[in-house]
Amino acid sequence: MNLQKIFLFLFFTYSLTFAQTPFDEGKKKLENNDFLGAIKDLEKAVGQDKNNAQAYYQLGSAWYGLGNYQQAVKQYTQAITIKPTYPAAYASRASAYNSLGDHQAAIADCDKAIIMDPSLPSIYISRSVAKRGLYKTQEAIKDGDKAIELDAKNAKAYIERGSAKKQSGDIAGAVNDFKQALSLKSTDPEAYSATGLAFYELESYKDAISSYDQAIKLSPQLVSCFINRGLAKRQLKDLDGALADYNSALKLNPEYIAAIVNRGSIKQKKGDFAGAQVDFDKAILLNPKDPSLYMSRANLKQEKKDWGGALSDYNVALKANPNDANTLIGRGNVRKQTGDIAGAMADYTLAIKINASDSIAYFSRAMLRYNQKQYPEALDDLNNAIKNNPSFQSAYTNRGIVKKLMKDYNGALADFNQAIAIDPNDGLTYMNRGRIRATQDALPEALADINKAIDLKYTEPLVWLSRAEIKSKMKDYAGAIADLDIAISKDPKDDSFYQLRAHAKSDMNNYEGAISDYTQSIKLNANNSSAYVGRGNAKLDLKKYQEAILDFNDAIRIDPKDPYGYYNRGVAYYNLEKQTEACTDWRKARDLGLTQVSEQIKSICK
Repeated sequence: MNLQKIFLFLFFTYSLTFAQTPFDEGKKKLENNDFLGAIKDLEKAVGQDKNNAQAYYQLGSAWYGLGNYQQAVKQYTQAITIKPTYPAAYASRASAYNSLGDHQAAIADCDKAIIMDPSLPSIYISRSVAKRGLYKTQEAIKDGDKAIELDAKNAKAYIERGSAKKQSGDIAGAVNDFKQALSLKSTDPEAYSATGLAFYELESYKDAISSYDQAIKLSPQLVSCFINRGLAKRQLKDLDGALADYNSALKLNPEYIAAIVNRGSIKQKKGDFAGAQVDFDKAILLNPKDPSLYMSRANLKQEKKDWGGALSDYNVALKANPNDANTLIGRGNVRKQTGDIAGAMADYTLAIKINASDSIAYFSRAMLRYNQKQYPEALDDLNNAIKNNPSFQSAYTNRGIVKKLMKDYNGALADFNQAIAIDPNDGLTYMNRGRIRATQDALPEALADINKAIDLKYTEPLVWLSRAEIKSKMKDYAGAIADLDIAISKDPKDDSFYQLRAHAKSDMNNYEGAISDYTQSIKLNANNSSAYVGRGNAKLDLKKYQEAILDFNDAIRIDPKDPYGYYNRGVAYYNLEKQTEACTDWRKARDLGLTQVSEQIKSICK
């Protein structure tokens, strides 16, 4: 009798150990981040019991782990259909909706889940993500507060609240939250993943990569870690490393949209536009309702100068999410390129109305106003861009340019100095500072700045023109001509390059060479009165007075208020012994503001 009891006990123990159900096996694999294995088992589980809400819920989580958010939504929805009072399913479906860019649906799910169970931190985290996506930043921060109140050791809650604070402009508060997340150390792969996110937000990309390395080592099936490690590598300009990570993610799940889109972005960065187009098209085919995917493709089309295609994609994205500031800015940029200035202005202004802390929106509108020569308005927008982002290097550079145009040279110099302090490797800013210093006659310092710009591989034609202007002021005419030769080789259609080279040649008494350059300048721009004056002066030096008069006639015809055309024509007349005509022209020049001719008039014109 006792032997039989022992046998029965051992058999029962054997059964408990080895007779696991597909649901149990799937749940265990999901806990170990074996998403593909979990899906296989959980699909068996729902096949055995189509009313098992928990099995559908776990199946949704496995698809979510693989980055297939549409499938995740489908499975969570099935769980909710079977069990309408399932708060965790609503919360998880909200996360999937957020990943698909449908933030309104995410908020609706979170609101329902909170009514059912207000004690789940994950619900508030998901709702914070959704509200942040809709630029309801303060509401997002409040949800982050609530998640932390419910679980003060939840690293994801601190990361999300920090992200919301960062969006609001509270950088110090954001950093504190990210540091708090980092302090919650754990050896769990999800914890390493969360730590990687915190390091990423703190722009500590090498540390972020190390955290993701640990997470992947512990759980090689964590697809999101490959994606996020790829993002960190991209920040460090390791494009090949990032591409490898996205390919690894896609081996685990060929339909992981985030991996497809990011891979397309890397291909675009590397100049593989065709490959990028294939990836963006595939992502849109997998999820045609996600506006962010159309934004990515629009950005590619923009770079390809396919303005019509880009505009079409931005319009689709805005139809789905009309209050997305980034999409409005993108469409505004396209409209600006196509000459729709009013449309671009409307888009930038609406973006600012939606998110008044968006420094890019202010910057974009400032550049539009700058192009329209609305300098005070451009300055206001650049002030706001810098207020929202005090480290916005390009905003300082462009504000300096605007201040220069408004004759605020000291203010411009201060902005260029600040821009260089933020990024000491920006050749454009050195060039602009050099031009300001030249205006202030600080010629050695100006020349040093222009040389630095060239050393930093900033080789646009304007930099050579700028150095030529400085060298001319320093009477290094041969050096100026050499620089202008380079400028002309880079842009042979800019009339100002030929005109300045003609000045330098005149200063070297090469009047025939000067006339040749002035003539080329006039061919390129027949309405430039100063080029006619310059050519006329070169002809004066060659004693070709009649020919000079013809050039001065053209200069006066183009700009009858320029005193130099009259004055120099007077000189030509005087040399032809036509004193009456000469005096008439000199008096006209004096009346137009050239007062230094007054003594000449007194002594010659009786």
